[in-house]
Amino acid sequence: MKRARILVVVGGLGLLLMACGSSGKVSFTAQANAICTSGNAQAPPPATAAQKATLKGRGAYMSTVVGILQGEVSKLEKLKAPPAKQAAYKNLVTALAGMATAGRHYASDAQNNFTGPAEMEASALVSFESSVHTEASLLGLSQCAK
Repeated sequence: MKRARILVVVGGLGLLLMACGSSGKVSFTAQANAICTSGNAQAPPPATAAQKATLKGRGAYMSTVVGILQGEVSKLEKLKAPPAKQAAYKNLVTALAGMATAGRHYASDAQNNFTGPAEMEASALVSFESSVHTEASLLGLSQCAK
């Protein structure tokens, strides 16, 4: 019985090492995707009709999203990409940080009912989001592209 448990543990460790790569380290892609998966899981459900109906409601919703984005950026900045992926990864993290900044400004402008500035920030958000999807796809970071 004891021997069977040892074999199960050893076999499990072998599978874990295979999943992590030959060096025994979790791959960059797995780590980045895990960070984004966690952020995606924290995302609030889509804005309700009531939230969408007013600029202030959209701003309040965006405030929640911004906090999650900032957390992701903070974690992703600590992750070191392999040399071949460093430029694209830097672009990804920069675009996510840009989304967080634009989102924070949008939320503030919207909650203060500043329509013009909020519209400009919304446009910036769309641009940054497009960059995030592009860079994440290039890097094979499916969870970050969501």
